[in-house]
Amino acid sequence: MYVLFALVLLSTFLCLIWDAVGMVSPFYYNMLMGAVFTCFALLHGSKYVGNKSIIVLALVTATVSFIMEYTGVKTGMIYGEYHYGAVLGPKALDTVPWLIPLSWFMFMYVSTLTVDAAFEDRYAGPGTIFLFAILDSTAMTALDVLIDPLWVTR
Repeated sequence: MYVLFALVLLSTFLCLIWDAVGMVSPFYYNMLMGAVFTCFALLHGSKYVGNKSIIVLALVTATVSFIMEYTGVKTGMIYGEYHYGAVLGPKALDTVPWLIPLSWFMFMYVSTLTVDAAFEDRYAGPGTIFLFAILDSTAMTALDVLIDPLWVTR
């Protein structure tokens, strides 16, 4: 776990350096980090929640996020008008890089783990699921707000 944390810090640091000198992170770097982080989430999730649950989470998250991103790129609805450059790799249906749905899965997994660790079975009751959903979506949005500026191309 500490190795992953160090890798996340290193990758973020490298992106900040590239941004500071007016560069974007290289394509191969983005693909490598996307693969490493996705594999980690799948492997950790298989131990933490089980194979079936992590695969379902990955498929549902990737599918829903792709549909939302595709709709956003094509119509400007949901997130406003935007497009993806080439730095994030090949695009599905010539709109959304394959890395984006994987990233949403990674965001979802990390956010869920974080909120789950904060709960530690302390809060049990009818409102727990709603509180968890609010906190999880807030954590996921915060993570996206922190990471998105690192992936914006000039």
